[in-house]
Order: sequence, then structure tokens, then C-alpha cells
Amino acid sequence: MRRGFAGGALILVLLACVGAPRRAPGAEDLAELLFTAKRGEKQDLYLVHTDGTGLRNLTKDGASTMGAWSPDGKRIVFTSKRTGNTELFLMDADGGNVKQLTTSPEEENQPFWSPDGKKIGFTRNDPNSTPSYEIWTMDADGSNSVNLTNSPGFDGDPAWAPDGKQILFLSARGGDFRLYLMGADGSDPHLFPVKDSGAGWVFPAWSPDGKRVAYTDEVNNATELFTCGADGTDRKKLTEIGGVNTFPAWSPDGKQIAYLHYDQPGADGVLWIMGADGKSQSLVAPAATFLFGRPAWRPLPKG
Repeated sequence: MRRGFAGGALILVLLACVGAPRRAPGAEDLAELLFTAKRGEKQDLYLVHTDGTGLRNLTKDGASTMGAWSPDGKRIVFTSKRTGNTELFLMDADGGNVKQLTTSPEEENQPFWSPDGKKIGFTRNDPNSTPSYEIWTMDADGSNSVNLTNSPGFDGDPAWAPDGKQILFLSARGGDFRLYLMGADGSDPHLFPVKDSGAGWVFPAWSPDGKRVAYTDEVNNATELFTCGADGTDRKKLTEIGGVNTFPAWSPDGKQIAYLHYDQPGADGVLWIMGADGKSQSLVAPAATFLFGRPAWRPLPKG
């Protein structure tokens, strides 16, 4: 099991100061974020502009979460329990044309795309046996699934490098939770040389140019966000507000990072964005029960 988090109360002060959602400095009006929110007993995927306006509900089945954009911005892969089991589905950017991709007895989660849009990665776990989370890939139509990790214990939180050659992921194969790199085909898994606490819930994310990695680490009884170089050096702390700050997501131009803040484990989540240097913190959506799942920026139009 991953370790829990210690929380703080500073977010109450932040919300009192911020009030209504503010426009993110430098963000375009049409920039949008895909995120998961739980309202009552229903969990669904929503879109919102980065200034907090234009909230739209994409899924209305009450059982969907963890959405990820295709690189061209035309499709979204997501997790849903609409059929009873946790499976992966694909839909158009407007929520239409839904297609089920997996039909296994295991649980599929944490979907992510290859940079060329030809493959979808995900985690798979059998809830009826000793937990053994593995990282898989499949073609974007759901065919040709391959187990990349095939290792006892936990392998998850995957992130495909922008050049398509490597996948960064979290693993407990060494006895503690650490970041690892492997080839996109699962070859040569090795430690990623960055200092981390071994606490889990790291959720690494590559910058669009592949030069930096954002991730979560525990420090001073809080969970804060950091970045480091692609070689694990030049570690920089981005947040220092206490509680739990996690699920970093880079904007397509690499200038901003969206993330979720929880005052403490189990508390309502708040969606924020900040500059890639940690400055210009801005509230996007006020408190709601956000589920575990990375927010996702709509890709910029090609050309």
C-alpha cells in the first residue's frame, strides 16, 4: 500500500483570499482543462476554461474518471465503471461516439497516449488476487495489448516521454516506491536518478519539450510539487502550501502546470494552475470532490 499524506490548513486561507475563480495570468480564453469531479454519488469528466468559466459535463453516466487527450485533441480515453467493471473507453472530444476498448476481468486505469497517438498505455490490476499493478500498452483501437512491466508488486503512474522512446513510471520493485525509466517497449527498466522520499503517489509528468519532469514528493509533513531535469538533476520546489499537491499536468506550451490540492487526505480537492516556475498561482475551480486523476490540457491545434 502507498503511504498516506499529512495535510495542512493553508488552503482555507488561500480560498478566503481568492474567492471566485480568477483568470490565469497569460492563459488564452479558450485554453481548457479536462478533469474529474465527484458530485454526490456520481463521478464524471468535465471541461473548464482556465479562467474558471465554461464548465461542461462530457460524461453523464456517473461512473467515469481519468480522462486523457489524444495528441491531436480529437479523442479522449478514459476509465469508466458504466458496465460494472473498471474498463477503458474512447470518445470524441465533445463526449460523443463512445467506444469500449477493454473487456478484461481485471481493472484498467491511468490511461495515457503515445506521442504519435498510435498507442494507449494503461495500468491493469486484478482486484481478486494479491495486488500486482502492471503497465500495459495497446493499439489505439484496443487491440494488441502488451504487458510492459510484468513484475511482482506495484508498477504505475506512467508517463510517456515526448520523443516516444521512454516511459517514466513509479515502481516498488526495489522494496520502496521509486521512479524508474524504461524503453517504450518495456526494455531496460532502471532507476531514474532523482531524490525522492519513497512515499508513492509521485505521478511524474514530462514537459512538452522533454527537458523537465514534474512530480510529487513528501517534505516537512506535506506533499509538494517539484521539477527536475530530464537527467534527474536541477531539482526545484514549486509549491510550499502544505497539504497534498499532486497530479501535475503541463500546458501544451510548457509555460504552466495544472495540479490538484487537497487540504488533507479525503478532503475536497481544488484545481489550480501556476507558472512552470511555481509563480502566479491561480484558482481554476473551487472546492469539489475531485477524484484521483491528473487534469489534462486540451492540445493546441496543429499547424
